[in-house]
Amino acid sequence: MPNTPLPNDLSAQACAFTDDASANDLIYANLPAIDLTGAWVQIMAGEAWVGYSRQIVAQDPQPAV
Repeated sequence: MPNTPLPNDLSAQACAFTDDASANDLIYANLPAIDLTGAWVQIMAGEAWVGYSRQIVAQDPQPAV
């Protein structure tokens, strides 16, 4: 839901694991067929116990494998 604040407890939220990732890219094959440019993603990297919010700046619907 747009403009909905994030809850304090993110551990109970729906999540997905990426198929692959780098410092600048996330690859997930099961994304919906919509343009997510401008959307926000909450990243919980590994077991760091730290979350990051980043805005999607571009989307490639057919990423290189």
